[in-house]
Amino acid sequence: MANSAVMRASNRVPSSYVVSTEHKVHPNQISQWKKELYTHAPDIFSGKKSATFKTEEELTAPPYEEIGRLKMEVKWLEKKL
Repeated sequence: MANSAVMRASNRVPSSYVVSTEHKVHPNQISQWKKELYTHAPDIFSGKKSATFKTEEELTAPPYEEIGRLKMEVKWLEKKL
């Protein structure tokens, strides 16, 4: 905690290793995320809705629909047995 306070106080950006250990993520994952951010930053901050980015509802709806369908199948099978 003291190290991160010192880095932020000196306005230095922490290395990928430091960030990865703080958040328990592999350093290569941090590097990949940084690369993606630099690549897509203009799209993200332009305010335009991109077709490549999906809303939370678009991401979560299909799994919830499948869960509901599977629950109904289980109930139907329980009645049959």
